[in-house]
Amino acid sequence: MKFTIKKGTHRAVPFMLNIWFNKTILRRSVLFDYSCRYDLGSADQFDHNKLFGIGFLWDKKDSARFGWRFDLQTSKIIISAYCHINGVVVMKDICSVFTLNTYIFILEKVPGVNAYQFTVTTNSGNVLGSTTVPFFHKKKICFPMNFYFGGNRTAPHEIICSLKKV
Repeated sequence: MKFTIKKGTHRAVPFMLNIWFNKTILRRSVLFDYSCRYDLGSADQFDHNKLFGIGFLWDKKDSARFGWRFDLQTSKIIISAYCHINGVVVMKDICSVFTLNTYIFILEKVPGVNAYQFTVTTNSGNVLGSTTVPFFHKKKICFPMNFYFGGNRTAPHEIICSLKKV
């Protein structure tokens, strides 16, 4: 499904709303459109945008998402783990990818370990990068967190990304 963030906004359309109970894994095929390249002309270039992930009810203290940002020097998209762990933001870079190529992103809540496992692979299954982030909550009611631009800045132009369940 193609998600579009309009110029001057943060949130993508279409907006997806759902409630899950004890969701443990999200897999998406991801293709960053050429429009995901941007130059904000300031330190905001290093802010993490959000790709997709999971949030836990009833507050925003606990969530796990893939983050992304465009690197002007390499002309690649840097992929990161972006989590709120008991209200504290944790960010870890995972790998970098090209626009106009399809990759598989896997976010797993590893049972018994209390950690989120973030993995990015090629379509053929070659692992490009992986990291874990420990969590401490026991929450089970959750919801999807969708494609989003920012930090504090809105999209400088229309930004398009294709995300499909796999």
